[in-house]
Amino acid sequence: MSASRTRTRGRNCGLFVVCTLLLAHTASAQGCEAPQLVAEIGRESSRWVERDNQGRQLVSESGPLDILTIGASSRCFGLQWDASAKRAQGRRDYMGVSTTGGAIQTSSGISQTQWQLQARLPLSEPWWLGARLAHQDIARDLQGVGAVQGYPERFRYWRAALGSGYRLWQGEGTELQGQAWIGGGPAGRMELRLTGDDPATLTLGNNAHASLALDWRSRRASDNVAGWSWHAGVTYALEQIEAGAAQPISRNGLVVAAALQPQTRITGLVWTAGVHYQF
Repeated sequence: MSASRTRTRGRNCGLFVVCTLLLAHTASAQGCEAPQLVAEIGRESSRWVERDNQGRQLVSESGPLDILTIGASSRCFGLQWDASAKRAQGRRDYMGVSTTGGAIQTSSGISQTQWQLQARLPLSEPWWLGARLAHQDIARDLQGVGAVQGYPERFRYWRAALGSGYRLWQGEGTELQGQAWIGGGPAGRMELRLTGDDPATLTLGNNAHASLALDWRSRRASDNVAGWSWHAGVTYALEQIEAGAAQPISRNGLVVAAALQPQTRITGLVWTAGVHYQF
């Protein structure tokens, strides 16, 4: 790992902590209930598949990502608010085809940051309805192999979702909750840096998203008493980004080719565990 990447990761972790503490302070200052801080680690079995407009598979990636999430939550105006920053990093095995049609086997380094704001409205005792807004920033660093040179990509886009949760079981001091979310977002962009060519920005298509989750957590005697609690969960998430429009690729200012990001399907099975501190 290069020194610059190490410094970047350190700055990102520091930014997560600063923003989380600011969110907690803001909630307290606005007269909301005492805020709660959340720290979570996890592991994701991640898969990335790209297909052309005929449905033929162009790229298949799979591999594990390590996850760190830091967040804050508070109850304000009758809603439960949650803000979080999630960092996922790892390496996926890459299988694809070159521009000449030859098969390629290599790997890609993945670095993904998600910022998310969520609001939940309690309904009857076991039910709640929710809405969330998230921004995704995904960096892929494709490694070169043989005569084929690698290159970096960076995807940025927004998505929103509506969801619902239901308490499936409640025991002494613990509970099991299920939740489901569905949504999507407008076209984003992808920054592409091919070796020898000028940097290019490609337009992505609209995105769609769905997820199912089970969450097992401890129940504290009172929400108004400071202290620690814990949770563990599993989530299956599916996301599809439609193909974007072709954009010119230039070299030294002269157009030499055109490129587009094909339809992309991202799936992940995520296992998490975390702790909460109620102020």
